[in-house]
Order: sequence, then structure tokens, then C-alpha cells
Amino acid sequence: MMTPATFKHLTELRRRLILSLLVLCAAMAVVYGFKAPLLNVLLQPLLATPNAPQSLVFSAVPELFFAYLKITVWGGVFLTLPVFMHQIWHFFAPGLYKHERRAVWPLLVAAPLLFYGGGLFAYLGVLPLALTFFLGFTQQGVVALPNITEYLGLLFNFAFGFGLAFNLPVVLVLLMRLGVLTHTQLARWRRFAIVAVFVLATLITPPDPFSQLLLALPLVGLYELAILIGRLQASHKAVKKPEK
Repeated sequence: MMTPATFKHLTELRRRLILSLLVLCAAMAVVYGFKAPLLNVLLQPLLATPNAPQSLVFSAVPELFFAYLKITVWGGVFLTLPVFMHQIWHFFAPGLYKHERRAVWPLLVAAPLLFYGGGLFAYLGVLPLALTFFLGFTQQGVVALPNITEYLGLLFNFAFGFGLAFNLPVVLVLLMRLGVLTHTQLARWRRFAIVAVFVLATLITPPDPFSQLLLALPLVGLYELAILIGRLQASHKAVKKPEK
């Protein structure tokens, strides 16, 4: 039987989900109003690539509409990510201890920033190199005619894949603050982590070495950053202990 406390939590969850969906719909409406200029911006890495055509094609009648729809949905999600995280935090925060809340809330600020930074890095740095690599293969009688749906799929996979991958230090720092991991364990597992990072880069990026390296190297750096933050946290705790 459902207890009053459970019913209250479910009601609170429903309220926050509805609020998040309303914000998402509003963001999607704004994005849809700028769908054509946004598409032009998203096409810039391809149009600026050597050997690339100056226009894209779509082979199905409704394909451009669905391309606009994809931009609208993913653009809305991209814009409202901080709102989703804020609502999730306020739903779970009352059930956490004070030290757990102190450990989590700074990471809620860092996570969206790293996500946006990863997406921007993919758009400005990785995607142009990957396009240059693939479109560099030319042959007489063969003309590249990129499809708009496939191109947008590649772009969004890059942006969201890099955005999620760049949150690696957030996850590691959170686990260290909650006492699940320590910086010494992360340092001891460094070799295995580097191998796992390159495997992840192979899965997320296209099969070319340049884009794989451009994802793997920043992730290795972010892993080292998490170890450094863990050391600073441990030294800070060691300094505070004698004062108690």
C-alpha cells in the first residue's frame, strides 16, 4: 500500500517532470523559430571543408522538415540541460546528508559547463578534422553529395558524445567526495583508465585516428585533473582534522 510519504514524493516528482517538460517545450519553440539560421551555422564546418560541396541534398520529400525537427529537439535538450539537472538536484537533495549536499552541488555547476565545452570542442575542432579526413578521399568521376540527415546525425553524435565524455572528472570527483573512490586508487588504475579512454574514443568517434586522438587526449587530461582535485581535497581534510 502506498504511504503518504511515498505519495508525496511521487507528486513532487510528477511536478518537477511537468515543469521540465514545459521548459523543454518552450526552448524547442524558440529553437524552431531560428531553425534556418541555426542550420546555416551547423553547416559551416562542412561548407568550409576542402573538397566539400557548397550545398547539401535531401532525397526524401519530408527530409528537410525532419532535419528541422531534429535541430529543434536536440537544440531544446541542449539549452534546457541545466534546468533538468536543477530539478533532479532539488528532488534528491532533501534525502541527502549535509556533507553529501556540499559534495554534490558544486559539481552541478561544473557538469553543464563541461558538457557545453565538450560540444563546442567537437564542433570547432574535431568535426572539421574528421570531415577533412573523410572528404580528402577523392576519385575521378566520384562526387561527394552529403545527405543533410546523415550530416546532422554525425554532428549531434559528436557534440553530445564529447559533451558527455567531458563530464568524466565530475563523476570521478563525486565518487571521491562520497568516499567510494580515492585519488590513490585512480592513480593506481591510470594505465587501465588510459586504455579504457581510447576504447571509448573509438566507440564514440568515426574510425579515423585524428578524431579519436582529439577525444582521448582531453579525457586523459581530465582524468589527471580529477586525481589532482582528489589530492587537494585529501590535503584539505588532513589540514582541517587537527583543528577539530
